[in-house]
Amino acid sequence: MGTLNVQNSTVSGNFASSSGGGIYNDQGSLTVNNTTLTANTAALAGASGGGGVLNQDGVATVGNAILAGNSATDLVNSSQGIVVLTYSLIGTTAGAIASGPGNEFGLSAAGLRIGPLKDNGGPTFTHALLCSSPAINAGDNTGAPPTDQRGFPRIVGGNIDIGSFELNNTPPFLQCSPAINACLNGSNRVAVTVSALVSDGNGDPLVVVWGLEGRPYMTNFVPASAPGTTNVVQLTVLFGPGMHTITTAVFDPSDCGTSCFTPITVSYGPTVTADNNGPVCAGSTLMLAAFSPTATSYSWAGPNGFSSPLQNPVIPNASVAASGEYMVVVTDANGCTGSATTTA
Repeated sequence: MGTLNVQNSTVSGNFASSSGGGIYNDQGSLTVNNTTLTANTAALAGASGGGGVLNQDGVATVGNAILAGNSATDLVNSSQGIVVLTYSLIGTTAGAIASGPGNEFGLSAAGLRIGPLKDNGGPTFTHALLCSSPAINAGDNTGAPPTDQRGFPRIVGGNIDIGSFELNNTPPFLQCSPAINACLNGSNRVAVTVSALVSDGNGDPLVVVWGLEGRPYMTNFVPASAPGTTNVVQLTVLFGPGMHTITTAVFDPSDCGTSCFTPITVSYGPTVTADNNGPVCAGSTLMLAAFSPTATSYSWAGPNGFSSPLQNPVIPNASVAASGEYMVVVTDANGCTGSATTTA
């Protein structure tokens, strides 16, 4: 009997030895707006329980509310009761329900995408909305209170959030390394370092999750920082030849996140052979030659300050000072290098 108006509140973690774990309305008038009712328990199961709300021959009007994730049936209405729902997230029901606009039924606790009951700011505990929660921007602005349960501004993002918590969050930023070409020079594995720039305008702590070839590999934690979190995190991995992928994902405490990836190509360095037409007499032409099936550029160096970018350079009128060891360094399309020497 009587009247109960529940506004901007959280009803969570309660237990009833029989029915009505969160609220038991016995022939009264119940109004629930902008409220979260979850994680409540009623000992009786099914249509007798009402883990969230039991409306026993009363009138219950529920709007902009989360009523899901309770034990037993979330909302039970007796045969003589009246329940009107609008713009609410509902789990399971029993009895006649008058469903208005904006409702979503059949939501599990996991499907709500809300955090645990804890201090999220303000004087009392709340269940924070996580990113991708169906409650975000899904309510009705009509008659909306100026603040949520915590005293934080309502209607962030155009529409009010369903429940007692209004999410105001800027997702983190992530920038991955561009594609990397790495070279195997005389070994079967090479160390590749990938960097990621992460930042968060809210100054939240961040979790960075690295993936290797599609599987989780390592996690880094970036502490909170005011006025905004910014950091460069790195991962070094040994790779063999072939194509590889490192994925990077970053998440804030609201589970808002983004991801990107860095493709990595590991190649063996190009093979090269070097030769010359020596021995030659002083005043004759010394011809150098290099062969590499994959080289895209050549760089020669040798005695008497000699250098050349040609594949097969020529030294006319060679003097004795031209005698000695010549080295050619070749580079392929992946930026990998190889070298060879020849003595003239």
